[in-house]
Amino acid sequence: MYYHVQLQARFSNVSFSIQAPKCCSNTRKSGAPNRRDVVSLPPPKVGFISSTSNPFVKHCLKLRQSSSYRQSQGSAVVVGITPIKEISQLQLLQGDEHFVLECLLLLEGAEAPNGLGESIGHIISVSSNVMKKLSGVQSVDSITAIAIMRIPNSFYKLHDNEGLEACENWLSCAHRILTLDGIQVDL
Repeated sequence: MYYHVQLQARFSNVSFSIQAPKCCSNTRKSGAPNRRDVVSLPPPKVGFISSTSNPFVKHCLKLRQSSSYRQSQGSAVVVGITPIKEISQLQLLQGDEHFVLECLLLLEGAEAPNGLGESIGHIISVSSNVMKKLSGVQSVDSITAIAIMRIPNSFYKLHDNEGLEACENWLSCAHRILTLDGIQVDL
């Protein structure tokens, strides 16, 4: 049996996340859904953002930098055309009706890639300064797109204080779980 595992790592505090398979529930132990309906989108007629101090740019930056803010908004920042396409196609194949590509930020002059379906909420062109700030990388030469995407309903974050009992409730059909801790990246 195949289980899709997603890992999140921060330099100061390592955490991990696991995506539950379809045979298991996608609600927390309390029965509360793992999705919030709060979304901060730009005004519908915005076509170009050039300022890094734009409120929407600040919102996107906060999504990229703060795990708690991502959880409260139910959205995440995805950098690069390849991961955006792969995530979009996977969610469309899985039939996740709550999956939405809320906003696609394209580098000025770039065009929206094919294969994203009709799930794009807004398409906004941004300057190279905005792209550099939002992507978090020094060289944005190869980065032409950043997406603000809803976190899929099947995504479940395992918190530090939850034990094996929590895993058994939402992942009762698992045979193996790979856990990685203390991963470091040499820069």
